[in-house]
Amino acid sequence: AHAPSNSSLNRGDVVEIQGPAASGKTWLVYQMAMGCILPYEVPGASGSSASIIVGGWDKAAVILDTQGRWRIQRLAELLRNRLRRANVVNASIDALVTNALRRVHVFRPESSASLAATLYRLSHYHSAHMPNEEVGLVGIDSVSAFYWVDRYEAEQQRLDRSDVPGTIDGLSHVLFALQEIRLSHGPVIALTNWALLSRTPVQPQEKNDS
Repeated sequence: AHAPSNSSLNRGDVVEIQGPAASGKTWLVYQMAMGCILPYEVPGASGSSASIIVGGWDKAAVILDTQGRWRIQRLAELLRNRLRRANVVNASIDALVTNALRRVHVFRPESSASLAATLYRLSHYHSAHMPNEEVGLVGIDSVSAFYWVDRYEAEQQRLDRSDVPGTIDGLSHVLFALQEIRLSHGPVIALTNWALLSRTPVQPQEKNDS
């Protein structure tokens, strides 16, 4: 299965957004989330048989906000602006925004371990809290938020116990959990980072689209 025809993204695609601070990484994830949670089309004005194409996927979006930057109020305002630009009648906008926001699930992990655990539990959360919704997007903003903390803890472990190398790599657990989600649910995965990481976040594997 593919995203709507106006999108170049397919199920299971991984998008990595790199850049320095204030370069627009979070804003791009907002845009991807809006495209995920909005409907593809909405009814036109009263008395008109024509529909208005909004271009959304009509699916759920899961956002893992590791830096505490995501604001639902901001997302709601961006949704209203997008619907106005699509010439959706004003009387319908509030209801469409409310319905779209119901498809957004925001988590705020505070460590690499917490981030990985949240991803590992995402399948259970999906079946328990949104069984009738397909997860279209998993966004992590930012996957490098705990980089320096992880490095410090690994170094401290190495110094405290010289016989045990400081090889704790929280990111590896995060990437493994993401690959599990990618294969089981097939969402588009969007990752932002500070260009600190040199490896590809999730290695694509061949799979059949359902």
